Amino acid sequence: MIKKLLIVLILILGIGTKLAYDFFPIKYYDEIVRVSKLENVDIHIILSMIKVESNYREKIVSPKGAVGLMQVMPATAEWILKKNGLNPKDYSLYNAEDNIFIGTIYFKYLSEKFDGDLEKIMAAYNGGLVRVNNNTWKNIPETNKYVKKINLCLKVYQYKLPIYEKIRGIQ
Repeated sequence: MIKKLLIVLILILGIGTKLAYDFFPIKYYDEIVRVSKLENVDIHIILSMIKVESNYREKIVSPKGAVGLMQVMPATAEWILKKNGLNPKDYSLYNAEDNIFIGTIYFKYLSEKFDGDLEKIMAAYNGGLVRVNNNTWKNIPETNKYVKKINLCLKVYQYKLPIYEKIRGIQ
């Protein structure tokens, strides 16, 4: 009886681990690595943001108009590209690599603005700079939930990414 219970427990844990592993995919790995190195942004953060923002759906558009993997608003994309001396017409939010790049340079801008404070960076990415500057973001349930989701995903990807890279022979 104990042996059967132990086997059932192992099967449940194994299936649970697989479901958890599948629930946190790693897609667009090469693009994310390239952009994270180029912009000196932690790859785990980009993976977490894509998971929370779009669940890796490249062509998704939110009801508010945010586009793509990192759910960037078109006006924000245009502004951050121009701020970095780039021509917005050379980029498309519907292209995965461009979207990752634009979302990452915006993240980097917020990171510099908020001295690397991940909570404030994520709150600004989700709820806007004004809400972080006047500290009203803490009163917005959606933004609070977003920050918590990012923190959870960050922990998962910090654990999962080395395993993924080891399996694939990536150094």
